[in-house]
Amino acid sequence: MRSTVFLTTAGQHATIGSSDTAELTEATLSALTAQGLRGWLCVMAGRYYGRQAPVLEAGHSINGGLPGEWDGAVAAFNATRLA
Repeated sequence: MRSTVFLTTAGQHATIGSSDTAELTEATLSALTAQGLRGWLCVMAGRYYGRQAPVLEAGHSINGGLPGEWDGAVAAFNATRLA
């Protein structure tokens, strides 16, 4: 299962949807950028509540989500998911 997710630099996240259309991606990027949120629009492969952690694939950086912050964001995402 694959879905589009917004991941903040602190690991907070929101599922955007399971459709990977260019129109959805552009609309989402525009809305998140306008709100000043920092992070990444990425793809999550796997099940959120499954036994194995889902895999996050970095996508579009939003408002300066830096490559060096990615690992910390993913670790925080997994800690939140397991809490």
